[in-house]
Amino acid sequence: MSATPSVKTDSTPKGYLCTLSLRIMEEPRISVRCGHLFDASVIGLNRLCPIDQKALDDTVPCAELKDRISAYTKSIKINVVAATSSLASGSSSRPRNAAVENIRRIENAHQDDIHGFLALSPECFVSGSKDTSIKMWDHQGSQKNDLRPKSLSGFSYKYWVTALGTLESGNWASGSRDGYINLWDAQGKELTEFQYVAKDPSIAKQRNLSRINCIAAKAHGGFYVGTPKYVHVYDEQTGLVKSYQAHANDWVYCIEELTPEQLIVVIGSSLQHWQMDWEPKPQKTDLIQETKNNWLGNQRPHISCITRLDHRPNYLLAALFNATVLCIDISREGKLLNEFCEHKPIKDHSRVWSVIQLKGDLFASSADDGMIKIWDVHQKKSVATLGNNPGRVSSLLKLSDNVFISGSCPDNFSSGQTRASITFWDIRNLKSDILFNGLLLI
Repeated sequence: MSATPSVKTDSTPKGYLCTLSLRIMEEPRISVRCGHLFDASVIGLNRLCPIDQKALDDTVPCAELKDRISAYTKSIKINVVAATSSLASGSSSRPRNAAVENIRRIENAHQDDIHGFLALSPECFVSGSKDTSIKMWDHQGSQKNDLRPKSLSGFSYKYWVTALGTLESGNWASGSRDGYINLWDAQGKELTEFQYVAKDPSIAKQRNLSRINCIAAKAHGGFYVGTPKYVHVYDEQTGLVKSYQAHANDWVYCIEELTPEQLIVVIGSSLQHWQMDWEPKPQKTDLIQETKNNWLGNQRPHISCITRLDHRPNYLLAALFNATVLCIDISREGKLLNEFCEHKPIKDHSRVWSVIQLKGDLFASSADDGMIKIWDVHQKKSVATLGNNPGRVSSLLKLSDNVFISGSCPDNFSSGQTRASITFWDIRNLKSDILFNGLLLI
């Protein structure tokens, strides 16, 4: 698939834009049901036309329109190169694949690994740590509140933060290694606490029996929780509503709702599509399935994080514990579109911890090797590498189209002065010749 520029200008013909994503189409198709135009990348998994709610399951390719769009996007690409060439002329001495310069670093933001970030508003985010604390920050990096200070009674699994998630109501939730789920409002006021207690002691070590691995919003209220073996449905007022067994002994690491009837669920090294309106249990389809060939040494390729591209919602990125990131098409039974393999194993670990979309087809990944890689979803080779982190980079969060943050902590922090840090990055500091890949970053 060609890397068609997704940027549009005021002069872009409206007929070249996808009705759903509002991006320039690569493979235009017309819906027989409603007569509107859609890019092929957004069709599938029972998606609906946003104008009249007709299903997009019967579409016809538009070859002549595709040719006109192709000619137009080629001219757009020429204009992008012309607009940025003057920037490149002043930067020829910089090394190729130069890193983005960080714009601020908060040293010792937490005392141990940062297990997650959560954006609460355009001005505020929270971070949760293995050190049991949850902190609220503004987008300039100033701490606004310490919602749960590090336990004064010493280390406690009860408050070891293992998951954060926003809810449809505007509230948000945190989960712990010992099964505690705390609900908070947007200002950081604690609303209630639930405790999940596992009933099957054979599925994990005692300290992980009730571990909350992920929290995801549920349409029409409530939220999903992933634990060893189960997907749970919670109500914000009453707590646990229902549990679905995902596996005999493996863990649920990620959940994302596609529609009220469809979920993406990660169980260990497998990624599944669940059709929830089947009774008495969901219909499950494998999209990524572990094989022994995917192992790196003794490292099983657990899927640690998933994200979908907002303008290509069928494209899903998955970060794996075998030093890779996969891009698959969830509308085509998990067809592999690209594989990204530049993160390096460190000792016996090769874990990619986080993956986020940045802007258009750009995304970032972070790993045990202490590196953040910036990629174009269509290319095998990264477009930038961000080093100089104090240790493994366990969490990423996009704050705006141009700025994102990372959380990093050294393995041996107990023998030094450096603990977990939060670093702010601005992709506008990318070396300008990287813009020639059809991506307009400024």
